[in-house]
Amino acid sequence: MPPQLASLVSEWARDEPLQVVAVLETRRTVWRLAGADSEALAEVADDEVIGRVPGRAEPATWREIEVELVTGGPRSWPRWVHG
Repeated sequence: MPPQLASLVSEWARDEPLQVVAVLETRRTVWRLAGADSEALAEVADDEVIGRVPGRAEPATWREIEVELVTGGPRSWPRWVHG
């Protein structure tokens, strides 16, 4: 584990040794939504995640969709975004 990450969680670990409890693999696809002037308005990230727990045979899989506003606001979004 990187030392910087270990130092961030040490308060909750209460000086217990850190160990792997799960391994996550993420494949991310990102799209940028642009306005009429081609300025990026929002970014959509589609994550396909595989989670593995040591000692278990079958991994868990799921998707996460995340939308982040880059610039502008509802008035600058394309009509199809807000009806």
